[in-house]
Amino acid sequence: MSDFATIASIWRYPVKSMLGEQLDAVEVTSSGLVGDRVFAFKDPDGRPGFPWVTGRQLREMILYSARFENVADIGAASSLSVTLPDGQRFAVDDPALAALLAERSGAKQTPELVRDHIETLVDCYPVSLFSLQTAHQLSGEVGVEVDHRRFRANFYIDLGDGQGFGEDSLVGHDVRIGADLVIHVAERDARCLMVTLDPDSTEANPNILGQLSKAHDTSAGIYCQVVSGGTVQVGDPVVIVS
Repeated sequence: MSDFATIASIWRYPVKSMLGEQLDAVEVTSSGLVGDRVFAFKDPDGRPGFPWVTGRQLREMILYSARFENVADIGAASSLSVTLPDGQRFAVDDPALAALLAERSGAKQTPELVRDHIETLVDCYPVSLFSLQTAHQLSGEVGVEVDHRRFRANFYIDLGDGQGFGEDSLVGHDVRIGADLVIHVAERDARCLMVTLDPDSTEANPNILGQLSKAHDTSAGIYCQVVSGGTVQVGDPVVIVS
């Protein structure tokens, strides 16, 4: 079987809606990437079904860098730090961080830090993929450079000579990444206004979501379930197995 693509970069997002960690390798279990979206801040007044404090309420949140300091204790709040663009640094469970989020987002109550000990706090599926070619195609369609990091995928893949949105052809297939990880590609990734936010400046460009709605069913990238876990490294091949 020939390679469909290769892993161009790996990203883990320890806190929902905050800036992620770029990794050289990662372990993936049935719940997704180990350490991915295991913490979130819950707004007591948030809407039912999606109570989280995110970049929708506080754009600058996508610039807050969440990183594990001790990978051997990846599930503990004490191992996770959050650094703001101005250099302020907090433990993720520091009440001062929650208070800051409330103040800057305009929340009526201080958000609660939530740690999910069973499943990750993803919106739909535990693993997401997005191709560099899709970002390139969108850049041409919108007329400005579209940074692939807007799409907050776990695995960015390089399709080689493939076309943008080529990853859509994987829907319904089982795919092996590296030696052991097997994922089932469940569906395309429906997008929201988060993709309009520049990952460096937070400046919004609504034309990106508008173009996705106009030409691509408001979708970009793919969502996946884990069939069997394994370790993935940058450069690993992505191969269709069924």
